Amino acid sequence: TDKAVNPTTFMGLSKRLAELEVLSDKYSKNKNYKKINTIVRFGNVIGSSGSVIPIFQNLIKNNKPITVFDKKLTRYMMTINEAVSLVLIAANFKFTKSIFILDMGKEISILELAKKMVIANGKTFTYKKPKFNEIQIKFGKLPKYEKLSEVLYINETPKKTDNEKIFYIKDLKTEQNQNLLKSICKFIETRDKYKLLNLCRKEQVFFN
Repeated sequence: TDKAVNPTTFMGLSKRLAELEVLSDKYSKNKNYKKINTIVRFGNVIGSSGSVIPIFQNLIKNNKPITVFDKKLTRYMMTINEAVSLVLIAANFKFTKSIFILDMGKEISILELAKKMVIANGKTFTYKKPKFNEIQIKFGKLPKYEKLSEVLYINETPKKTDNEKIFYIKDLKTEQNQNLLKSICKFIETRDKYKLLNLCRKEQVFFN
């Protein structure tokens, strides 16, 4: 997911390390081996457990206020059917040492999404103390681990595939991944998170 790009949490870092592990798979280097590892990055899927939509819907249903962390907060949105179909199509491309990026269109304003959902439920939004049939929209402080927008790649222009909705980037760190992963595993086993983070920063495993 986007969390693997310049991660701000250990969950995001674990996803980036998983990418490196998949790209370093020794079998994928064997030309006679038929298996191809596939990595696909994309953002929010509407209706999934990590989607903000069910959360907003539940708040509106129970006449509770909606908190939007920042007025500029944006996220990509795609349907479950669209995400699944594009992932399955991407799995058929025989590109080694690559990461696929799905075209998710333009990012959606979370504030505008909240407004539209309130109206769609037959209610009115307000920034003040809510009256009858009104849902209050509050603004909070963006947590340090949250990003204002979703980033699926850094410092690289995705290349086209035969499908107009699927692009790919080459992971330039693949050759050094094996030794790097051994060092990372050592620090994970000893639970030395500070040495782990310092190593990841030094090798810039965050960025791709």
